[in-house]
Amino acid sequence: MDMKNLHVDELRQEGATIKNCNSNYITKCSALTKRMKRGEPYRTNVTFTTVVPFTNNVTMKYSYGVKGYPNMLSIKTKICDILNITWLKEYIGMFSDIPLSCPVKPGSYGFYNMEFPPKNLPLPIPKGDIYFTCIVETTDTNELITHLDLVLRSK
Repeated sequence: MDMKNLHVDELRQEGATIKNCNSNYITKCSALTKRMKRGEPYRTNVTFTTVVPFTNNVTMKYSYGVKGYPNMLSIKTKICDILNITWLKEYIGMFSDIPLSCPVKPGSYGFYNMEFPPKNLPLPIPKGDIYFTCIVETTDTNELITHLDLVLRSK
């Protein structure tokens, strides 16, 4: 597999989709990938409203890969523990309005103009289509709260 470190501007984000929005935990889920004008890179926006507090009762799983290798890199962490992962905390602080404290109170939040991959985490990115997945679920029972998919294409 041909691996190289690509600059974020060498990747084109496409088709952010939310596959689930469990109304027991989260509502008004939306995702959109767009660019502001021709020639600018595509960015992704995700908005949602939480209806219960999120603490370590909620786990996030991030993964990326290519066809045939869907989990080249996987990260699984509880919501409050994200604050102990420097690059994730910086990324959330840069691209979202989610409070960087725990618990995260019920409210409307979003990620805006997100860049993938994060500039502060150099990842080996293979050529071709890269599939990014974010799954949010309850920590104890693995009940699905939401599922986001995004495709990155190397130029």
